[in-house]
Amino acid sequence: MRLASRRRLSERAATLALGCALSALIAAHAQVAAGAPSAAAVRAERIAQLGALPSGWAPLALGAEAAVSVADARATAVPLRVPIGQTWQLRVRTAHDAYLSAILLDGHGVLSVLVRDEGAPTSATRGEWTARSTQVAVPPLGEWDVFVIATRTPLAATELLPADGARVVAPAAADSFLRAAAHTLAERGAENVAIARARFQIAGRAGLRGTRIAADDDAGGLEYASDDIVDYFTSQRAHVVGSVRLDLHVRFAPDSAALDEAARASLDIVGRALHDERLLAASFRIGGHTDDVGSAPYNLALSQRRADAVRDYLADEWGIVALRLEVVPYGESSPLEPGDSSDARAMNRRVDFELKASR
Repeated sequence: MRLASRRRLSERAATLALGCALSALIAAHAQVAAGAPSAAAVRAERIAQLGALPSGWAPLALGAEAAVSVADARATAVPLRVPIGQTWQLRVRTAHDAYLSAILLDGHGVLSVLVRDEGAPTSATRGEWTARSTQVAVPPLGEWDVFVIATRTPLAATELLPADGARVVAPAAADSFLRAAAHTLAERGAENVAIARARFQIAGRAGLRGTRIAADDDAGGLEYASDDIVDYFTSQRAHVVGSVRLDLHVRFAPDSAALDEAARASLDIVGRALHDERLLAASFRIGGHTDDVGSAPYNLALSQRRADAVRDYLADEWGIVALRLEVVPYGESSPLEPGDSSDARAMNRRVDFELKASR
């Protein structure tokens, strides 16, 4: 009897300790995740704001006349898939003379302005117009949108750029930037403004298998090459945005924190990137995520184990010091792909990297 009582007391103590640990984990998670909406939520808000910009120039009917093109004429998917490393151009067709500008919305909801000459108005055009400059597809992966703004009168590029003159809009300044853009367009009269939208998808380098671009990188059929990761975290976008996050495309089986062969191969690319001299002074948060199956406390603990597994692999196999890697569990709170389909849940069982600081 006495032994059984002791066992019950031990079990209760273990349960209480586990509950306390989970409560502490949830509290720590809440501090980190508070006020950090998912990329999907940010994108949805920005799309609504861009769609509400003043426009009423019906004769242009640009809605279906803005598109993104790539050099490969065989690319016919809708929306168009542009693999990292591939170049793309914006193409617009108009029925009347118009002055054109464009706002780009990336897969994480970050805005940037596509202009050619910052001191001069955009060019008037009639018929089909293709942007002179080409863009190279870069992370983040996922859906991107271009909102083309056509006006009857010249719109100086400086009128559209953020207050600091940068092409990339800091997330904290996005609302004020869009309010200023709406005010600028309203001053011209909605009847003198038309807006068109083109959607495309940035895909991983796996879509370039067998091409010259793929032969020139170390991705080996994976989503990223190590230079893609380094360039992403050292870009002007990262400098302006401050805290940038990249999905590592490390996926997990349901209810598992085990790294399979594909996950380890992706982490080898990450390990190589972290040894690049341009990132040696950088530290990161490793965010663990789950799908929505199971209780919130259980998923929070599972996301912790997934992030721990990634940190331990990078430390053991690549010698990345612990001071550079902070583990943060997000549980099911920040889905990459909203919804409860099997595909969405598979995408959400993941780990991502967030740039913290440079020492």
